[in-house]
Amino acid sequence: MKSRSFTKIVAIISIVLLFCSCAKKQNPEILNNRLIIGISKEPESLNPLFSMSQSSKEIVDLIFRKLAVINSDLTTFTPDLAKNFKFSDDSLSITFNLRTDVKWHDGFIFSAQDVVFTYNMHINSIIAWDGISYKKNIATVTASNDSTVIFYFKKRSRFMLMDAVEGNILPYHILKQISPQDLKTSLYNINPIGCGPYKISGWVPQQYIILDKNNNYYKKDKPHINKVIFKIVPDNTIRFSQLLAGEIDFVQSIDSRNYEKLIREWQKYRTEICPMDYNGRDYDFIGWNLIDSKYFQQSIEKYGTGDKLYKYIRKNKFFGDRRVRLAISLAIDKQLLCQTISSRFAQPLYGPIIPIYSAFKKNNYKLKYNLNEAKRLLRSAGWRDRNGDGTIDKKGREFVFEMFTNSGNNSREQSLLIIQDQLQKLKIKMIPRIVESNYLIGNIIQTRNFDAILLGWSAGIKPDLTPIFHSSSFFHPFHFTGYYSPNFDSYNENLVNALSSKDADKHFLRVAKKLNYDLPYTWLYYKKNCIGIHKRFKNVNFTVLSPFQYLEDWYVEPKNNF
Repeated sequence: MKSRSFTKIVAIISIVLLFCSCAKKQNPEILNNRLIIGISKEPESLNPLFSMSQSSKEIVDLIFRKLAVINSDLTTFTPDLAKNFKFSDDSLSITFNLRTDVKWHDGFIFSAQDVVFTYNMHINSIIAWDGISYKKNIATVTASNDSTVIFYFKKRSRFMLMDAVEGNILPYHILKQISPQDLKTSLYNINPIGCGPYKISGWVPQQYIILDKNNNYYKKDKPHINKVIFKIVPDNTIRFSQLLAGEIDFVQSIDSRNYEKLIREWQKYRTEICPMDYNGRDYDFIGWNLIDSKYFQQSIEKYGTGDKLYKYIRKNKFFGDRRVRLAISLAIDKQLLCQTISSRFAQPLYGPIIPIYSAFKKNNYKLKYNLNEAKRLLRSAGWRDRNGDGTIDKKGREFVFEMFTNSGNNSREQSLLIIQDQLQKLKIKMIPRIVESNYLIGNIIQTRNFDAILLGWSAGIKPDLTPIFHSSSFFHPFHFTGYYSPNFDSYNENLVNALSSKDADKHFLRVAKKLNYDLPYTWLYYKKNCIGIHKRFKNVNFTVLSPFQYLEDWYVEPKNNF
């Protein structure tokens, strides 16, 4: 079934590329008014319910829309599919008056029915949407008429509006025909119908995704760019070379070495690619598997995924011991790591509070490099080099483990080697494993068949760590460490439910203190987002949410033809 769909898509893309080729010969301005974006991996899905990676979500946001979008101040919101919104007098509900001029890409009229349907899909346990934590405080969603939707909440929260508008709205008239069980394998995931500024016109696996301007977009004068092409180039070096060669117009997350080169080339007027960097939301960490992977799978088969399972979980042979996690965290020199891999574009990170959060300036905690204390902790945990072979051991087991990361990310690949060298000083043998991203997420993480993973997240605007650490998300893909702490659950719920920023900061610091003690992660560094973009694109604005949040406002001056 899928192979036939891809055959059709290949045909579509061939026509599109042929059109582009003819346009180049006949009208350079047509070719000029397109944007080619280089990305490292293929999206796992273009259905907003199943898009997990940041790159997938960024494409999805061009195809679909939300009721309202958060502004760059990370506090206020601008209506989008909603004309306006209003809180009730008791502050326990929000009424959204919807636009009546919105059409789905297939011509159907957008309505309140789509919003109610989307909410029900968000909370459906079979779907297991990764943003479900945003909907925990919502009691119900009802439609008063075709253009009015009311969100009712269980209790007051400063995040009520954010919770309501999080998630792209889906088309009821299409997806009502597909059961939740069948949706994950539906062709809709590779050929979605949205109502955003762009619509998909082609997808060649591992090569291109092509979006065309939606001529029926409700913002009549937008978007200005006719075509957006996401070119999949897994290798960072090749992707950067294609950027400099003019085969790609835009690349984000350029590694520091190449970015420094781009700055030099730009300053010497030897390239038309403009370097830009800004504070984003990305950070890297090591996630430790705290549980025995094999016994975990056996327990699921025997007891299911209910509360009983917690009673039967066994600790990981290495990292189930907090002293071991602390020892390794102390043995990693984060300053050296940042200096080596990212120069002035990375800074050491000590815990889950990144600079976009107001609590960041109040967080004085730093786990400083201390090799001697690390060795002492390992000895106290029973790890010693008993046979003098250069590797510590315990009960006949040598401390040898694998640490995974995703291919195509130079910073992480380099970090693995640096950490490997630093752990040798503890007489720990770490074996680096670099695997393809989709295999890492879809196989290794899903089955929890690993000891350690060096990975990165893009932090949420809402300081809520439920998806990665709370017991309610224990079996969700993002919560892959096996961390379980009722105390953390309570602290995090206080953070989410805080009614003022001051109280939220207090609870966030308490959450961070708890996590810095338990160390399900070893936080490594927070990174600036380094970007290269062709100078012909104007009115380019980036936000911590996404470099493409305002892409519909970008334009190309007609005189800048090839």
